[in-house]
Amino acid sequence: MLRFSIQLLILFFVVSFCVFFGVELAKEGIEEIHGPLEANSESVPTTVEVQPQDEEVSVEKKDDSNKLDLNKPIPEPTGVGVKIGDVLQSTAHKSVEIIVSIFNAVFS
Repeated sequence: MLRFSIQLLILFFVVSFCVFFGVELAKEGIEEIHGPLEANSESVPTTVEVQPQDEEVSVEKKDDSNKLDLNKPIPEPTGVGVKIGDVLQSTAHKSVEIIVSIFNAVFS
């Protein structure tokens, strides 16, 4: 019973660390995009009122030359991109195997 409670406590701390670390990373990313967050800032209204204009809108013929042709087959990726993808896939697979084996060793 004592060993199980120690394992459960370790798992709790690991999960707590991961959650708090993820929240910190998300906060830093938001601050990088939107600027620093202020603790005492007033709420900013998120709705914008649009005033109607009395001008007439002219309809123009649209140019369709930039559209993607969906009937055209997409070429298969080759070269360095495929090799990098294979390396990333094998690295991710091995990382998951290592994490599973660590948890299996700790909780067995």
